[in-house]
Amino acid sequence: MTPGGDAPAGNAKRNAILFVLLVALTLIGMGCWTLWKARVLQMEEASTATANMTKALSQHADDTFRAADSMLLGVVERLEVDGMAGVSLPRLHNLLKASVAQLSSLEGMFVFDQEGRTMVNALSVRPARAGNADREYFVYHKANLDQSAHVGAPTESLTTGRWVVPISRRINHPDGTFAGVVLATVDMAYFRQFHQSFDIGANGTILLALDDGTVLLRRPFKADLVGANVGKGPVFTQLRANGPGTAMLQSVVDQVVRVYSYEHVRHYPLVVATAFAKDDIFAGWQQEALQTAAVILALIAVLSGCGLHLVRQISVRERVEAELRDAKYTLERMNRSLELLSLQDSLTGLGNRRRFDLALQAECRHSMRHQTPLALVMIDVDHFKRYNDLYGHPAGDECLRRIGAAVSAARGRASDVVARYGGEEIAVLLPQTQAAGALAAAERVREAVEAIAIQHAGSPVGHVTVSIGVATLAQGEHPDAPALLLREADRALYEAKAAGRNQVRLAAPAGRVDEGILTADN
Repeated sequence: MTPGGDAPAGNAKRNAILFVLLVALTLIGMGCWTLWKARVLQMEEASTATANMTKALSQHADDTFRAADSMLLGVVERLEVDGMAGVSLPRLHNLLKASVAQLSSLEGMFVFDQEGRTMVNALSVRPARAGNADREYFVYHKANLDQSAHVGAPTESLTTGRWVVPISRRINHPDGTFAGVVLATVDMAYFRQFHQSFDIGANGTILLALDDGTVLLRRPFKADLVGANVGKGPVFTQLRANGPGTAMLQSVVDQVVRVYSYEHVRHYPLVVATAFAKDDIFAGWQQEALQTAAVILALIAVLSGCGLHLVRQISVRERVEAELRDAKYTLERMNRSLELLSLQDSLTGLGNRRRFDLALQAECRHSMRHQTPLALVMIDVDHFKRYNDLYGHPAGDECLRRIGAAVSAARGRASDVVARYGGEEIAVLLPQTQAAGALAAAERVREAVEAIAIQHAGSPVGHVTVSIGVATLAQGEHPDAPALLLREADRALYEAKAAGRNQVRLAAPAGRVDEGILTADN
């Protein structure tokens, strides 16, 4: 051995170890960055979902109380114009009865004179209770000249035993003095039924409360929470300090940490809050994090083993080169895996637009080179904008996911390419398929979507349907076959739309360019 002969080997060993450490740190860094971005995205999606739910619930509460308030205004106007003394109780009873029948949210309506005696209610013209002068709403209106609506704390109805929220207005004599109160009671079961239509996960919550923190209704429902005051809790503290918004807070009721969105109801002293539990939001992310960590650890273990082997065999040049080739192959395989992931649509799990464009170019070249047929099926969801307007974008996303799954399941061969083309459009590329086969495949897709029967009140048929256009590439060559194939399939799709939707249309024969033709006859 020559003097200093160990130096190159030592440097090689050190470089090999540093290389392994660098790759391991890079993998860890990439994994952490990916997981952090996924967590941020999960949080943003949850915040958006709660904000949208809160707006919907706030609007619903505002509409409900405004409808009841409109009834009160009509009764107050009649009583103040006709006078309390000359009022016809049977006529007034009929008016209250008709008002309650008109609004499913109302449990009852009542008119009390200046002494708190029941003059008439929606159930009977005979008083149901001798006196209501001690009731909070009566005391409030007697002491306040303001004739605006007053929303009171929840109470159990003396008439039906249900939980109700009173909304009332003051009645004045012509000289402006107190003449009595007209009252409407909003049935909380109406709100409970509406709140149940929202998916808030296993540990989410929906809260409807007065401005001072008095609970009107909370999901999950607990009778002992109705009327309780949570005004000192973090939701109301944040609301007073920062106004409407979204924040991660710990519930004062059950100590569960949730992502809350909260805001005031527009015209009434009410607050609406919705929340997803932190554990529910990140349950899927945590599973993904564990899987990613396991993959990274496995890769690091593989790289460490390769590095150790490289260090031990550093004196053998050929073995070192083999190890380097293996490492290069591993990295290239990882890059290919990452590239495949980049070709997937994150919402539906189908191929994305890039995946479709690459496949379309490749299949068109193959079709023209080998003189084989190629078909394209373009699918568009009917009345999808109405669906989003009616049910909200989260429901629209779920609708697209279910349709994507149905289309993917209905495809006939593994070689068929299914991709989300954009918005609510899905494309299916069918290599070596004639027009008859493409039509049959398109009809299977249409029937599969119709079979899942997604409710759609904005569709004439009552459920979600799709319109489908089909075009085929004939044997021969064409300088711009992908664009022409897309154009013809799109034209057939619009013909299906124009013909009434929920059907399949085949592209009419197109003009020839050289020997290439798009036609419905191949």
